[in-house]
Amino acid sequence: MHLLGLGMLIAAASMIAWPARRRPRWVFADGRFAAPLVVASALSVVIPPLVRPEPAFRLLAALLIVGLAVGS
Repeated sequence: MHLLGLGMLIAAASMIAWPARRRPRWVFADGRFAAPLVVASALSVVIPPLVRPEPAFRLLAALLIVGLAVGS
């Protein structure tokens, strides 16, 4: 459940901050792609083939979180 919440948070922050031209812009561009992948990571519980790329999905989310922390 925490991955679904994280995906929704990333998507909402990216969709609001991108048109507002907030800085750092690359983080919000990454968030638009990372949010669906984080939700797909949550689906790996139900769909076993998604377990293999799951570390990459979580890496994108971690990159977004660290980028926001450094850029803010």
